[in-house]
Amino acid sequence: MNITIAICCFNSEKVIGKTLQDLRKYSDPALPVIVVDDGSSDATSIIAEGYGAIVIRHSSNLGYGQARQTALENCATDILAFIDDSCLVTEDWFQTLRTRWENADSKIQSIVGKMELSNPKNRIESFQARHSPFLPLPLSSVTQDSFFERVASYLRGKEDVEAGYIGGFSNGNASFRVESLKQIGGYDARFKLGAEDENLALRLVRTFGSEAIFYDPEIRVKHESNMEFGSFVRRNYRYGKSSAFRFKLTGGIPTLMPVPTIAILMILACVVAQLWPLILLCFLLPTLYFKRTIKLIYWSDWYLIFCGELAHLFGVIALLSGTTIKGIKYE
Repeated sequence: MNITIAICCFNSEKVIGKTLQDLRKYSDPALPVIVVDDGSSDATSIIAEGYGAIVIRHSSNLGYGQARQTALENCATDILAFIDDSCLVTEDWFQTLRTRWENADSKIQSIVGKMELSNPKNRIESFQARHSPFLPLPLSSVTQDSFFERVASYLRGKEDVEAGYIGGFSNGNASFRVESLKQIGGYDARFKLGAEDENLALRLVRTFGSEAIFYDPEIRVKHESNMEFGSFVRRNYRYGKSSAFRFKLTGGIPTLMPVPTIAILMILACVVAQLWPLILLCFLLPTLYFKRTIKLIYWSDWYLIFCGELAHLFGVIALLSGTTIKGIKYE
């Protein structure tokens, strides 16, 4: 089974060397590796070439969707596997991935592995390790479109799952049959800030059926994070923008994050009615909700979850109200 590895980068000189070093160390030395440099202004391309990668450089920053589509268009093997520029493969990553594809049923069009946040260096990174944003989405996320089903999916939340069929994934550790991606039109280049993986997953499942995407947690990469509170908020704000952009393109129901939406409406109602003591209740209710549903290890985690969801909500509102998409960054 012939496999090509693709890594999409933007100003990644601080991380791409270690990523490629481990990839070469723990995989076939002759493995084709494509690095798409999406308009970097640093030494990303030079470093990647030093590790024998096929470097394809965009003259300007075109965004996630186009970067991944460029990798697809330049792949000459049966399977294309993506890892992120800050992901370190484990010793058995490549061998496990190749074995899974050699034994894969013909119905399977994508095999997705697990992304683990490693070596947390501060409170935000420890929080992300406890509440990973990279967990797979259940099939119901793409097969059910009603408002109440979406709310129910939100209330259930993401959970770490055993190997099985899923409906959505993070592109940081995902592989595909190249012909299948081409059959559905590949990546949508209009998704510049993210959600290109959600859009792709939706089209895979709706074209090839509920067994199109298989998740195997034994195919693991370690995501090296460098995140402070500000970058955590900005990332969730960008996720909100990309979610709203997906809604504008494909319709359905936008992700409005019910808990912060309800909390904001309650606070506004209290201010209008001058019921100042009840404002404290508006903050207490989200605390109790997150403690019960997400099984918080630390009570203080609730406010980070709330801040992340609030930033996501503001991102949705910003894009739907006409804010220009800019400031693309791979992280």
